[in-house]
Amino acid sequence: MSTNCAFPQLCRERTGRSPSTNDGSMVNEQYVLVPKASLVNKDVKGTEQKSSLSVESLDGKGDSLVSKANRSIPGNRQASLSLPPRLMVTLGSRKVLRFSAGASASITVGNVLGALGCIGTVANTTVVAVMSSMRINQISYWSGSNSSATSTLQLSWAAGESSQVPDEAVDTSIPQGITSTNCLRFRPPKGSLAAFWITSADAAAALFTITVPTGSTSGVLDLDVTYRQCDKLSPLAISVATAAVGHMYYLALDGPSGNTWIPTSLPTTH
Repeated sequence: MSTNCAFPQLCRERTGRSPSTNDGSMVNEQYVLVPKASLVNKDVKGTEQKSSLSVESLDGKGDSLVSKANRSIPGNRQASLSLPPRLMVTLGSRKVLRFSAGASASITVGNVLGALGCIGTVANTTVVAVMSSMRINQISYWSGSNSSATSTLQLSWAAGESSQVPDEAVDTSIPQGITSTNCLRFRPPKGSLAAFWITSADAAAALFTITVPTGSTSGVLDLDVTYRQCDKLSPLAISVATAAVGHMYYLALDGPSGNTWIPTSLPTTH
């Protein structure tokens, strides 16, 4: 039997008993796979009309592409539309910064951003922070020798929005005469400012305060922080006394004015 299919390999003839007749007559049905926007069909009057990707029957019946076309064409697969996924283009990472000191200090958002790295922009005057936002994961502290048996290291977290957290106070005390030589680890508690992502827009906001034991020698502090590089936000400018244009510096954790928590093995200034 001849057909009018433009692509014989895509056509299929089937002869069988029609399910819609009761007289037992035999009918011929032809199915043609027509790709969308690439082929056109002609109706009985000869006018052209575009066809979507489907399986067409000459007698007006149709079937799904999967149920008939895939049965008639071995290895045929249905195409799907795929869009590129969302991509984070702002550079960021997670880093542990190490500092050495033995003095009490109050740490602000701007202090941490400066400790993550700055570039000199005005000679002996200004450096700008490379990072614009950050979040503290953990603080670890190894205390030096302590001449006082009753004084221990204290770390106080600055509160966040008071309207979003309950009123509470938590105390951790060590009995007199008991000393601890292990590492002390602190994580930002729920509701503290350090538990959230913070940006350079809040550079002056306090994050936490460290009180070092009386008479202790230099201890070691590790700051585990996740950060993002400047993108939408403007870089934070920090005043210093010594800096070369284009040079990279890592400032003290308590800032250039304090300059007691010095970064280890990194170029610094104040």
